[in-house]
Parts: sequence; C-alpha cells; structure tokens
Amino acid sequence: MLSPLFAFAEDHIQAIVAQWMVTAYVQSEEYEKRKLIPGFLDEVEREATWLLRHILQQTQKGFAIDYRLVENIGEDRKEMGTSQSEFIRSCSDLCHILICYIQQAIDTQQIKPSQEDYQTFQRDVHTIFRQVCLHIEKGYESL
Repeated sequence: MLSPLFAFAEDHIQAIVAQWMVTAYVQSEEYEKRKLIPGFLDEVEREATWLLRHILQQTQKGFAIDYRLVENIGEDRKEMGTSQSEFIRSCSDLCHILICYIQQAIDTQQIKPSQEDYQTFQRDVHTIFRQVCLHIEKGYESL
C-alpha cells in the first residue's frame, strides 16, 4: 500500500462520488442533456464509483491500473456526443474532489497521516489522473 489515505478514500468512495455528482457533474453539459433520461444519473454514479474503486484498489495493491478501461469509457462518451474536453474536465473535477475530501478529513482529524503520506497521496493521485486523462484521449481517438 502506498499510503493509508488510499484505503481511507476507498472506504469513503460513496461520499466522494456523491460530492462530485452534486458539485461538479451537475454543472456539465452531459448532465443537462441527459438528466431526464431514466436511470442515466444512477449509471453515471455507478461508473464513477467503479472507476474510482478500481483505481484506489489497484494502487493500494501496487498493481498497474488497467487504463484500457478508461479508454473504453472515453469511447462510450464520444459515441454519446460528450465533448472530450468536458469529459476530461469531469475526471479532473473528481480528482480535485478526492483530494479535497481527504484534506477535509485531515482538517477535522478523522485521519492523521504524516505530512509525507499526504504529499505522496497528492502526488500519486495527480499522476494517476493525468494518465486517466491521456487514456480518455486515446478512447476518443480510437473511433
């Protein structure tokens, strides 16, 4: 495990994704276009939860993240007519909310990581999400 913060984040995935949904996703064009489609918002929440869980679990285990999964999601979004820049922004928002959620947990003393653990967590999350964005681009380019 690279950092105990990954385990904490995994334990709080539902709250992190919920915060992303109500603060960032609802501001997106995709949300505006599809918010009235039955089941669509539930599917977006499931997909974000699944993706974040996959990333956190693989990272904790020291395994490589299978970014082909991200490419597949990018292909789906392209077929749905979601702009590439908007989808990348959405994933970047999820990254930002994940880090803010951990910072809030530290501020409220729910967790007490070392400064080194927190810096490692931030660095690793940013690195991972940069890769996510690169593979979203590959997904958009593959069609």
